[in-house]
Amino acid sequence: MAASSDRAWVIDADDQTITQVSTSAGRGRAFATGAVPTGLAISGRSLWVTEARQGQTQSLTPATRSIADVSARTHAVRARVKLPTGGPPVTV
Repeated sequence: MAASSDRAWVIDADDQTITQVSTSAGRGRAFATGAVPTGLAISGRSLWVTEARQGQTQSLTPATRSIADVSARTHAVRARVKLPTGGPPVTV
């Protein structure tokens, strides 16, 4: 979960979506990034989403494969950085 002063975002990894809940609207709006969301952070106008490969579910403990910069307002993916696989651990 990630939250700002007027919105919160929660992951539904099994449905492979993120739901934005607005305090003013009092309801949620689900959207997808094209991958399985595994973690969220908010910074300014960006919702940062760690992602696993599409088709995996949270219960299978998917490996994080990328980080996406998603517009907190429009939910459009503005950039995606693929993380290296194999080899030694990487600090992000």
